[in-house]
Amino acid sequence: MHQIFFLTKRAHWGCQNKMRKPLKKKFDITAGRVDMLHAISKEPWPESKEQRRLVQKLGCVRSVVSRMLKALEKLGWIRREKADYDRRMWLVSLTKKGRRMLDRVMRSYVNSGVVAVWVYKALAREWWRKKGYRKDRAILCEDKLSLLRDGIGGRGATTFYPFEHPDA
Repeated sequence: MHQIFFLTKRAHWGCQNKMRKPLKKKFDITAGRVDMLHAISKEPWPESKEQRRLVQKLGCVRSVVSRMLKALEKLGWIRREKADYDRRMWLVSLTKKGRRMLDRVMRSYVNSGVVAVWVYKALAREWWRKKGYRKDRAILCEDKLSLLRDGIGGRGATTFYPFEHPDA
C-alpha cells in the first residue's frame, strides 16, 4: 500500500472515530451529515446545487445520497426543489438552520484546531507519542499534507472524491 494512501486513510478513520461521540453528544449530528452539509456549502458551486453532483463529490451511491438528503430535509437543514430546466433534476441548498449547524460544528472542531491535532496524531503516530517537540512534529505533518495536496492535483483539503464512482 502506498504510504500517502495509508497515512491519509489512517488520518481519516482516526478523525471519524474521534468525532463520532462528541458530535452526537454535543450537536446530535453524525459525521456523514456533516460531510453532506459541508459538500453542499462548498464553493465553487452556485447556491443551489444539483443532487447528482453530490454523488460524485462524496463518492456515495445515488440511493445513499438521496436517503441522506431526505433526512436532512426533514430536519430542516436543507431545501430540495425541482429544477426549472429539467423536472427530473433536484436542486439542493442549505437553509439558515443548516448553515448555523455546520458553522457551529466547524467552529468547535475544524476552526479551533482540534481536527488538525487529530490529523497530526494520525499521520505521525509513532512520533507524536514521544515527549517534547510536538510543534516540530506538527510541521512535519504539514509537510506530509502538502505532499498529499500536490499528489492529488492541488485540490487541498476539500471534500472531493477524485475518481468516478462506479454507480454514478
